[in-house]
Amino acid sequence: MKKSYQVVVFLILGQAIVLAVINSMIDFYQSGAFPVASPELLQAMGGLFIVFYTLCMALFLRYIFTKVKEEVEYKAQKRYTDNINDLIAAVRSQRHDFINHVQAVYGLIKTGQVEAAREYIEEVYGEVKQAGEVLSLNRPEISALLHAKEGLAAARGAKLQIKVDPGFGRIPVDGADFNRIVGNLVDNALDAVSGLEDDRRGVKVEMLCEGSTYQVRVSNPGPPIPPELRQRIFARGFTTKKGEHQGLGLYAVQSLASRYGGMVGLNSTKECTAFTVTFAAKKARAKTGVS
Repeated sequence: MKKSYQVVVFLILGQAIVLAVINSMIDFYQSGAFPVASPELLQAMGGLFIVFYTLCMALFLRYIFTKVKEEVEYKAQKRYTDNINDLIAAVRSQRHDFINHVQAVYGLIKTGQVEAAREYIEEVYGEVKQAGEVLSLNRPEISALLHAKEGLAAARGAKLQIKVDPGFGRIPVDGADFNRIVGNLVDNALDAVSGLEDDRRGVKVEMLCEGSTYQVRVSNPGPPIPPELRQRIFARGFTTKKGEHQGLGLYAVQSLASRYGGMVGLNSTKECTAFTVTFAAKKARAKTGVS
């Protein structure tokens, strides 16, 4: 890519050099120092050079655009493959966990702790049901992100609760953009609950589908966002976090939502703070040109 760029620069500079040479030759001719050719002949030669260089540049630009397209397609395919691999790893991990759960239930029943076994099964069933909802999206890139965030939440001592409506996978939003929206909201929510008591350290992600309207709602307990900050938090560079945070999370969420005609809502009370991103399928398709 860098080499192709250098070629284009060379061609453009070449045109400038040719024009400068032709002008110099005309000046020489007019001064009588270079009476070999007429100005008309020199201009014709210059025109041919310009046409030649323009054709060459057009061909190289076409070559560059083709290479850029191939590179974009390669990166998209690689990202898709990486997401599939993450999803396969998550399924394998769950299969391994399920075997451990079965062994635990068997041990409880064998020792006569039937009630404890029943409670354990109910807890495991909730995890399996949630995993099934995530897989039902039929969007591997989104499913992979949700599984990754589940692992991140567990590592930080929090629980990520996920609810997915049937049909949500048809949301007309690019998977990478959608993941940036959800990823930023979940990361912010995990930061917000990090200082709470263990039993309150939970984040809820809801992906709701009603008709042609799609909603993503990320909520968490904790102190409310002060009213004076509720507009400023969407500004580029604004952050309340310490350290090297750039304050681009919610700004990116709002920008990406707007790209698809979506809206970002905020509801913050003493009990809960919730960010809701709403997409209307018709607007999203119109913005992206998808039929």
